Amino acid sequence: MEGTHLSNRSSHTETLRTVSDLLHRARRVIRDGGHAAAMFEIDTLLQVAQTEVARRLERNDR
Repeated sequence: MEGTHLSNRSSHTETLRTVSDLLHRARRVIRDGGHAAAMFEIDTLLQVAQTEVARRLERNDR
């Protein structure tokens, strides 16, 4: 049972890291694409998501 829990936690942490990387890339694409009208709203939402992922990763690393 314990091994399963650790495996799931490791998988969850890896998924969060992947999501964080994808969010970072998405923000960069939007910024570099020059989509000024949509950029602010989209970037704000992506930043919120990225902050939440970072918070959960920090909690998992404890």
